[in-house]
Amino acid sequence: MQVRGIIPPLVTPMRADEEVDYPRLRQLIDHLIGSGVHGIFVLGTTGECYALDAAEKQKVVATTVEHVNKRLPVFAGTGAETTREAIQHTKMAEREGADGVSVITPYFIMPSQAEIADHYRRIAERTSLPVVLYSNPSTCGGLKIEPDTVARLAEVSNIVAIKDSSGDLQNLIETVRLVPDRFAVLQGRDTLIAPALLFGAKGSVP
Repeated sequence: MQVRGIIPPLVTPMRADEEVDYPRLRQLIDHLIGSGVHGIFVLGTTGECYALDAAEKQKVVATTVEHVNKRLPVFAGTGAETTREAIQHTKMAEREGADGVSVITPYFIMPSQAEIADHYRRIAERTSLPVVLYSNPSTCGGLKIEPDTVARLAEVSNIVAIKDSSGDLQNLIETVRLVPDRFAVLQGRDTLIAPALLFGAKGSVP
């Protein structure tokens, strides 16, 4: 899979009773596809992934895959605090027909870079789906995936991209320099999309 372009992380529409509003989710998907985006991404940090239980996550992925109906690639956020749970979410997304997964770093513990690499390798080994790394220090206690670690993980065949939400343009530039051309570096900060593209990013998850 070639990961590129603008892949917006969708909010998860909720009703007043705190249940997922699936008709509005479908409307939002149609609106974004009509606006010319290059992929649909559900259950990211924007998508209230932390607030949904396992059954709700499964239904959001299933509803999205069914409604997109191959018009665009569908990515599902499957990150979790433990490797075991992230693998479980990733297997669910694969069963439901997602085209790829995005996996944020653990957001409570502070693993070393070696442990981060082991976390992602174990997840990638348990799925045939393309895996997008997700580095977002502001929501993960300052934890980020260092460029050298990204370069090592880019050697894994189904780890295909990273969403870099560090807000550090130099960090993104160094990552672009270190990874192979098949690997996509995506900007996660809206204000840095234009310079990121100039320095070799292949798109944005804004």
